[in-house]
Amino acid sequence: MMPQALLDIALDLLKARFPGLPVAWLLAYAPRLAELYHRFGDPVQRAAELNALWAELETRLEQLLGSGQ
Repeated sequence: MMPQALLDIALDLLKARFPGLPVAWLLAYAPRLAELYHRFGDPVQRAAELNALWAELETRLEQLLGSGQ
């Protein structure tokens, strides 16, 4: 189980990077973000995983905005 403090930090990071992100997305992506910080001790690997997560979120947001939903 992920420590609540780590989840809270992940939520704050997501809110800062993606203001206005829907709450459902915050709740879905915060555990994934926290897991990346918890799982990858190597800063290079962690950065690569974070960049992949950011790219996924940005793509989903672009799709959402493009579809007009």
